[in-house]
Amino acid sequence: VKYVKSPSKVEARIRGAVGTGTVSGELGKLHEQQVRRELDELKKNKASYSEARAGMTSGNQASRQANAMYLAQNDDIRNASDFRDGLAAMAGNAEFTSEFVKKSQGAIDNVTDLATALNALGTDSKTAAAVIDKINPGALPANSADYASILAAPAFTSPASQKQLQSKMKKEGRISSVIDHEVRTTGASMASVVDRHLDSMTVEEIAKQDSLLRSNPDAHGYVLGLRTSDPAKYQEIKNKMKSGTSALFP
Repeated sequence: VKYVKSPSKVEARIRGAVGTGTVSGELGKLHEQQVRRELDELKKNKASYSEARAGMTSGNQASRQANAMYLAQNDDIRNASDFRDGLAAMAGNAEFTSEFVKKSQGAIDNVTDLATALNALGTDSKTAAAVIDKINPGALPANSADYASILAAPAFTSPASQKQLQSKMKKEGRISSVIDHEVRTTGASMASVVDRHLDSMTVEEIAKQDSLLRSNPDAHGYVLGLRTSDPAKYQEIKNKMKSGTSALFP
């Protein structure tokens, strides 16, 4: 009697999926299980930063992803280079990408990496919203072109996402980028766009717009006009400005 090897569970699952259109799904599940196993092993062995950092860029894909996730879960993605290599390791797996970005977003310190991360999330607007909510202010768009690069991410196609981003920009003193972009893309006058945005902002938010108040005559005129129309609000804004900006207002 000829011995015939019984198929393994892995083989059986894949063979059973042939012709059903679910082969890729089965392979994806097996890959995820392998990543989780390697991640558990890294945790068990208490791998060091240097060991996991090296593992993010070597070995097979499952190993690279496990090492990247290990560092992210330990809040040990230390800089932009770590973040870029970790994000590259996650390529092709939406679930791992979202998990990695959420846990390592503190390492995003420039708008280029922010745009790359948001594009890698695809249409995952929930994770994109979480990233924007806690993003390092230095990574926010500093000009119209940067702002456009963020809006181009699939996760930012909804009005709600754009509103959230604008709100963050207001709070961090970056609304000038939004204003410049709107003037360029809508054809509206600079004065009307400036008035609309400043009308919707708190005293604290207006006072933070150093770039806008220093370089935009319409914004400067808006605040200066409050000296007559609302002296108390004008003084409150002036008192909250940085000294260099405050010096521009009598």
